[in-house]
Amino acid sequence: MPTRLISVFGSYDFFGKSLPGVALAIGIVPLLPDHSIPVPPLFENIFVFIITLISIVIFGLLLGEAVHTISLFFEHMFYWFARRVRNTVELFDLSSWVSLTPPELDSPSELRDGAEDEQKEEENYLDRITTGWYRNGYYWSEKRKEELSHIFLSHRHLFEKLLSEPINSPRSVDESLNELSFTHEFMVRTAIYDFEVDSSSDLSSVYPAITSFLSKNNSSRAFRLQARYAFCRGMWTVLSFISLFYFLRLAYPPNLTPEPLKYESYLTASIPNGQIVMVSFLLIGLAMTFAWAAGKYKRNYIEYLISEFYVSVHFG
Repeated sequence: MPTRLISVFGSYDFFGKSLPGVALAIGIVPLLPDHSIPVPPLFENIFVFIITLISIVIFGLLLGEAVHTISLFFEHMFYWFARRVRNTVELFDLSSWVSLTPPELDSPSELRDGAEDEQKEEENYLDRITTGWYRNGYYWSEKRKEELSHIFLSHRHLFEKLLSEPINSPRSVDESLNELSFTHEFMVRTAIYDFEVDSSSDLSSVYPAITSFLSKNNSSRAFRLQARYAFCRGMWTVLSFISLFYFLRLAYPPNLTPEPLKYESYLTASIPNGQIVMVSFLLIGLAMTFAWAAGKYKRNYIEYLISEFYVSVHFG
């Protein structure tokens, strides 16, 4: 029973779709007209209070599928936009303007004929410190850019990218595979020899075959990470919309507001204008946090998917 309960609450449909829908429903409530929902004090009529909350949750569950679809649309739209930006950078050779120069392994002072006097040693020491800071900053920025790209890259595209890079490498397959982990290497060899994939093949058929194999063998750890990734993706979409709606509710010119929307909402009746702006910025910060987490979970999901495939084949 506990295992079944954990599987339900960790499932893709509940965790990845329903909970973001509930969050959207709760976020919409402050935008409704003041006193439009009969929510009595908790201790005055607890039955009506519970029924109202259950109604909001059920409405949120119904919104979950819509949130999931919108999140997928935005993911595909951002991926399309990112590809256009990358192609523009490559077309006009703008890479030197948008990226740092990889740091040298040796500082410039180490390449000079250094004198043995104290001043040269001090300059050499300071130069090593500067180069070390620059090298660490460079690799940190490259890691953050990679994580940012995972936000806009769907898990299927990420899986295909991990396979296509060694397969499409100008070097031989064995040379490319030597740089990979043993699980990643096994996945690429499976794609090449079992699925007969080459540089001109469509890799989109490999992913559903691997997930079907793991589902048949009841390997669920990777899919739990997929549910968390879908949850974070849905939450950053929902929080972005809610923060935008709150800000527009406050800042939109009254003379341009449609007549049906000219009412006092729960939000404006309960919270001062300055605090509404603070709430909007707080929601934006939370949305960015969930977006970063979605990218991390997405990469972890693909890594666990490849690892579980290896384990299922060799030890299943």
